Amino acid sequence: MKKESSEKSFELMKRNNIGLVYQTILAHSPLSRSDISVRTGLNKMTVTNCVRSLLETELIYEMTNGEGPTGRKPIQLSLNVRAGVLIGVELNILSCQILVTDIAGNILEQRVDTAIAKNPQSFVREISRTARRCREQYGDWKYGVIGVGIALPGNYDRETGCVAYISNMQNWNGFPIIDAFRQELPDVPVACQNAGRAGAIGERYFGLFRQGEHFAYVHGAKGLALSIVDAAGHHAGDRGFQGRFGHMIIDVNGRPCICGNRGCLEQYASVGALGAAVFPDQDFDYLHLQELLNSAREENPEVMKALEEVIFYLAVGIVNIINCFNPHQVCIGGYLGTILQNREKELTERVNSMLLEQFRDEHKIVCSHLDEWGVSYGCIADLRNHLLDRMSL
Repeated sequence: MKKESSEKSFELMKRNNIGLVYQTILAHSPLSRSDISVRTGLNKMTVTNCVRSLLETELIYEMTNGEGPTGRKPIQLSLNVRAGVLIGVELNILSCQILVTDIAGNILEQRVDTAIAKNPQSFVREISRTARRCREQYGDWKYGVIGVGIALPGNYDRETGCVAYISNMQNWNGFPIIDAFRQELPDVPVACQNAGRAGAIGERYFGLFRQGEHFAYVHGAKGLALSIVDAAGHHAGDRGFQGRFGHMIIDVNGRPCICGNRGCLEQYASVGALGAAVFPDQDFDYLHLQELLNSAREENPEVMKALEEVIFYLAVGIVNIINCFNPHQVCIGGYLGTILQNREKELTERVNSMLLEQFRDEHKIVCSHLDEWGVSYGCIADLRNHLLDRMSL
């Protein structure tokens, strides 16, 4: 019994070490075994054994090395981009962002679909078709389609594999999305999560932030979502969901919200609120969104006036984030982040005007550089992070 327990402990330690080396290569490749030892704190023999296991999976490879001025350069390890493809999808009421990359995150294809979000069955069928097509197209790659990641604009219940609640897409509520994908793609892993969490992961692996940074991520599709990430990369929230930021009430007698309450923040500080101001009495859709993005870039006076209110109320929300969680930085992503690019200074000034004087200027506010693709990138990163879980090492 003691021997069995010892063997299990050794196997667990071995897997943890291999995972640490794998994560280090994901974040910093190309790098040598010596570099990995320095970054991870593992001794060189342990690193050598871990690298050997990863080389056997063909997720990484040894790059051809040359001669340096002081002799032979150390062998560099890099990701094998032909290990397989990953598919990341953000679903929201305006559109679906479908991103296909290799394991290093290089884009193989990307497209926006404005039709499939309306019906969950149609969505599953279309994404499954994309996965099957990629499996044929990249059939000579080691693992083919490694996985599909889906980000939802509401509450996904990891325990049941069902969509729990999306306020503005009621026909999705209760939909057994994991079971539906298992029927369409029985041999392809599919993972779901909340868009706010996925966006934060996208920023951490492909965007402005890196390991060890504590930040808040505000995702602005039509509404608002929030993810708080600590220095260890842990996300707050229960059962895979967090940050009903858009439904934080700022005026109990304010504008009616689709959730049934009044005065929710996203009625004032979101892309949807901006659209309602610029296109009153119209159903705001993806075409309106593109017009809004173009008008914001061109600094259209009507849009700039409406944007002032959005910035004011968004600052109110960010002040509450800072007062509650005290993140080092706040990142705004999605469509809202694109609209607010180059307006971070104005937003920061608004935030500082509402913070206690001794806490001003301690928090940096930035807009994502990933534009509307940050959440899809987060789905890609999450699939990569859990890839070793399905392998025998």
